[in-house]
Amino acid sequence: MHLLTVFSHPFTDKYPAAVMEAFHDPFRRAGHSIDVLDLHREGFDPRFTEADHAHFWGGPLPPGIGEMHRRVEAADRLAFVFPVYWWGMPAMMKGWIERVFTGGWAYQYGTGVDDRGKQPLNALLPGIPTVLIGIGGSKKRTYAKYGYDDAMRTQLDVGSSPTAASTTSRAT
Repeated sequence: MHLLTVFSHPFTDKYPAAVMEAFHDPFRRAGHSIDVLDLHREGFDPRFTEADHAHFWGGPLPPGIGEMHRRVEAADRLAFVFPVYWWGMPAMMKGWIERVFTGGWAYQYGTGVDDRGKQPLNALLPGIPTVLIGIGGSKKRTYAKYGYDDAMRTQLDVGSSPTAASTTSRAT
């Protein structure tokens, strides 16, 4: 099995990295391969550029995004490890999802761009088991008291889910 972990934290010696390493331990012990896509170390640009916008409307794939597609395609499992900022994922990780999970590759409306708003959304990626590991600085009861747990579930599991076919779970 091959695991792709998308990691978003500026430091590799802080708690989020330790959580990621603990998550990876059983995979390593079982002899599975792991590709850590460290967004900070790899210098990923999370900004949705003019090229991304053009691709959204049917233009060519922006530079570097095809490489990200190939890394996802090589994975049997996906993991997203990130600190919770303002009750959601960091901008860098959200930008990665926005730029990488592109129309025509991750999803499609009907037969293409012209069917947006007219035809249903179809997932194009196979159902890759996915886990979201959000590292928060509050207790579970605080999340529940203020509705952050439901807000995060809606934002992350529904709104940012890489594909409708993915199996997602979350940890806080």
